[in-house]
Amino acid sequence: MKDKNSKQKRTILYGVSALLFFVVYAFVCARPIPEETVLVKRWLSSLESERPVLIGEGAAPSDEGHIPFHYGERLGYIGSGGVFTYNAAQKGQASISADYRAEYDAQPESIDVFDPYGEPAMRITRPEGYPFFAGGRVFIIGKNQNDVSLLDSAGKREWTYTFSSPLTCADGANGYLLTGSLDGVAELLDAQGRAAMLPFEPGGSRLAVIVGCALSHDASRIALISGLEDQRFLLIDRSGGGAARVVHHEFLSAGYRRPVRVLFSGNNESVVYEREGGLGVYHIKSRESAFIPLDEEIAALDASGKDGRIFIVTAGKDTQRTFIMVQMPQGITLETRFRSRNVFLGRRGAGIYLGGDLAIASFALEKI
Repeated sequence: MKDKNSKQKRTILYGVSALLFFVVYAFVCARPIPEETVLVKRWLSSLESERPVLIGEGAAPSDEGHIPFHYGERLGYIGSGGVFTYNAAQKGQASISADYRAEYDAQPESIDVFDPYGEPAMRITRPEGYPFFAGGRVFIIGKNQNDVSLLDSAGKREWTYTFSSPLTCADGANGYLLTGSLDGVAELLDAQGRAAMLPFEPGGSRLAVIVGCALSHDASRIALISGLEDQRFLLIDRSGGGAARVVHHEFLSAGYRRPVRVLFSGNNESVVYEREGGLGVYHIKSRESAFIPLDEEIAALDASGKDGRIFIVTAGKDTQRTFIMVQMPQGITLETRFRSRNVFLGRRGAGIYLGGDLAIASFALEKI
């Protein structure tokens, strides 16, 4: 028993060291943030131990809620109090969301899907592709990436939709599925797998391809990053029952030749997206665009809160990383550096979760 306790203490200390320097630096050397809001350190959990280490004042850890994480060679779920509901080295390929988790071989005969607590959710027989979780639903993207199937609670296909070109991005919300393809076409499917709008081709670029797509929480708006030479950002509005219409577009220069992060904020008031040299922000109500210059490429991005704050981790040389908080319209209000090969960034309510190589730390946004 003594040896076991000693080993557990060593693993906890080892995990703490992975992010302890960040905790200290963030509250000593970071830029000041607005007086009405502060980041309060809460706990740090080693990926090699079972219990969190409290590093701040506040309530004892609880197991309410869970945040999915997948970075480096590990994946799982961590509770809002720092206790893991699942934490393991990745086996083969993996898909994970807030609702489901699956690990599988390259050509599996079947795939078992689990909930965040490790309970079986379904078994997919003869998947002939890989699982994709979006909007609380389970899909199978075909092995050639040119078809998608919705699965029922028993893992059976309810419908299958075939595309003219391989898919390059997808997002789901409110019973809808949005897809973008290699030939530059965006399509929206309803809950029955029927086209909810005419296939949309943004055009305007030398090479047509959809490199990023996002669906608002109520599925009334669509954001796209499309094309190469030049790349474009587009916002499409389909609210009010009318035909889908482009309400904003802008050119982003040459752009990226890879998948691009694009997402709606938690309050549905803005769209946040990667663009060359930094971060783009489009405010839907005011119809104004903003550009946040960044010195390094984005490694993780979160805008899921309803307070309009954006959190970013950028990747510099070697293991150099930078944690950034953006508050519009002020811009960057906190910026601090740390070192880690792999990073994870998440949010649940007022809690901010930052993962390094061996640990996940939690901070709380509190008003003073």
